[in-house]
Amino acid sequence: MRPGSSELVDALQAGERVYDVQVRLGGRDVSDEVTAWSIDRGSDTSLPEQVATPTGSSAARAQITLAGDGQQTAAARYSPWAPRATADIARPGQSCVVEWGLAQGRMQALRGRVTRIDATSADGTAPLTALDGAERLRGRAWLPPATVSGTGDGARIQVQWVVDHLLRSAGIYTSPPPRDGSIFFASLNGSREANLGMRIDQSGSVGYYPARSPWTAGPAGSSTNPYAPWSATWAPQKRVLSQANQLLVEWWFYREHTGDNPTTQTQLVFADRPATGDSGTRVFTTITMSYNPATRQMRAEVDGGAMTWTLPATVNQAGRFKIAFLVGLTTTSAPVTVRGWLYQPNGNLYASTTYGDATPSWSLLETIRADATGPMECLNVSVVSGTVPVVQPWERGAQVDLIASGGASFGLSYYALRVLPEVTGSVWDTLKQIVADNLGYMWFDEDGLLRVRRYDYINPNFPPPAPDLTVTAAREIADITVGEEIGSVANEIEVGWSGYLQPSAQQSELYNYSSVITLNPGATVELRFDFPGRPWNLRPPMIFAGTAIPSGSSQGSLVKWITSTGARAPVEIELDWSTGWPVIRFTNRGSNPAYSALTTALNTPSLRLAHAEITQPRQQPVGRRNLDSIAKYGIQSLEIGASAWVQNAVWADQIGLALVAWTAWPVPLTGLVDILPDPRIQIGDVVHIIDRTGTRIDGIYRVLGYTVRGTGPQVRMTLDVRPLTRPAQPEDASLTMEPVLDPAVYPPLSG
Repeated sequence: MRPGSSELVDALQAGERVYDVQVRLGGRDVSDEVTAWSIDRGSDTSLPEQVATPTGSSAARAQITLAGDGQQTAAARYSPWAPRATADIARPGQSCVVEWGLAQGRMQALRGRVTRIDATSADGTAPLTALDGAERLRGRAWLPPATVSGTGDGARIQVQWVVDHLLRSAGIYTSPPPRDGSIFFASLNGSREANLGMRIDQSGSVGYYPARSPWTAGPAGSSTNPYAPWSATWAPQKRVLSQANQLLVEWWFYREHTGDNPTTQTQLVFADRPATGDSGTRVFTTITMSYNPATRQMRAEVDGGAMTWTLPATVNQAGRFKIAFLVGLTTTSAPVTVRGWLYQPNGNLYASTTYGDATPSWSLLETIRADATGPMECLNVSVVSGTVPVVQPWERGAQVDLIASGGASFGLSYYALRVLPEVTGSVWDTLKQIVADNLGYMWFDEDGLLRVRRYDYINPNFPPPAPDLTVTAAREIADITVGEEIGSVANEIEVGWSGYLQPSAQQSELYNYSSVITLNPGATVELRFDFPGRPWNLRPPMIFAGTAIPSGSSQGSLVKWITSTGARAPVEIELDWSTGWPVIRFTNRGSNPAYSALTTALNTPSLRLAHAEITQPRQQPVGRRNLDSIAKYGIQSLEIGASAWVQNAVWADQIGLALVAWTAWPVPLTGLVDILPDPRIQIGDVVHIIDRTGTRIDGIYRVLGYTVRGTGPQVRMTLDVRPLTRPAQPEDASLTMEPVLDPAVYPPLSG
């Protein structure tokens, strides 16, 4: 619940109700033209309404009627055919901000976009509709085809990462976004999966700890061993050359106090052979960058050489740090250069000197590896040019809380995924499905921030939180209705789950491209592949030498690029998943044509792709029952079908357990509560509702939606609430339950 100004709070407590509203379209105040307005925040859940479990999603809609400015009608000003100087103010896609309150102060109620405008000639009005931030999530959802190779819960992908990734694709961020020119990015928010790139392997058991992370919930050891080492290795989205490039490598880490010393390290490996067994000897260029807060040492290693910078004692601070290294790769005859920066919690920036050592081999970026003894987030590798700022401005547009409380010490199977399912539809629709299937709740608040909460925030099976507001029939409540029905009882619950399995071979499926590709100097070519199934764990091809494609799927995806004379061609390789389908781009950075051929005959193609398969065997649903409820009400079943977002029996069982504990007994359903309008109320607020004489209510409720309607000086507000407490269970004192079958007509038989 928002606090509001002291003048507003005093006026509300005194019962004053002189209402005020402001509407801005395109940043322009049109309040004087508004004759009627309303804001509806409705909730949506995948469970039957009678169950009354407060989970799902909420979206807000504003409806505003404009009458004109006194000289022209609204129809003449805002019709699509009106002059753009006025019509653009209310066009679809234009910004809409609504504030309402009392004369003593207004509060923001909706920030969104106009979706519809109707100019009516009969009365000259122009009703329009605006939606909240959900309108920003109409783009198509996509996820990379990633699977988890590890067997432990700590190796799995958390649903939190999926939600974060989908929001990033729509330009809504929970932590800093990738830099322009990014060739690799891993948010590390609830998973070690890559957003741009593909994970190869990982080691170390981890949990995810918001309190110890710089922004969201980075990976770290257990609560009993917070400095346990962990690592992850990825293929980048784009394999760049070891020359003619300047790479910025950056990440964030956090210190809870000045004695908290998690180490973080990132390593770039350039290689000119894809795997052992190929003709010739593999040659590597390895660049390792790290920071140790305990010694205040920043370190860079290039092959066998190294440079260590000891930072001044002033960097020994608690809080959020960013580390960045600029790697210079000019030619194979000039040294690799590395320079580092440390951005500190107090805003100061330490800059190191430049270190140069070891000329790079002719190679492409093969892997990126992170090693840490604490959470790190937003690991990013970008191709940059010139001088770039170490820290860039960004806007946090969401807070996602889908990590099981307790991190690694509790519930790692909760929200855990073995694969990233294939998705269809919009980002908003996908997020709604994910949240509903995991008993969470999602909504855009009145300030435009998207909030996603886990089930134990909304679910009523925990001790209810302290109320934000108390409303009584004697003062604030104008109308309330309470009902109870047998349909709210579910004492036998089955929860389905999807048991995805991956064969032991990481990349067992091979695909040979049948044509030789010709790539002119400076040109880029795209290949779009339409595999019959989802190509799991497909990575951008690596280069190789020799006159035959190395055998065996363990070699991975490969390609050989040569000039007409047989020399290696400097071609960079990118695999883009942002369309939901694999798109491979080849860019020739040389001065001669390049060919994807095995020999100078230029007639035998060299491109081979390798990927994995998964299966989805049918799994028996997990069941939970409440025998006391069955004895009283008989079997009342609720079946929840298998969801792609529930992928293990432990989590399915927890969902069933949470539901049956709430639905075993009738839940009193409270309809819309008509109260005196209060602009401080928000979705998610906890309200204590008291009506001791009318309906005898005295309970704690969660606000899952509300409607505010205003016409002139009159404003009406109704709340959509779900109970977080319930009355005592039925006792049936001095009552006799008569059977459904009349024993006087059908007496019991001897058997």
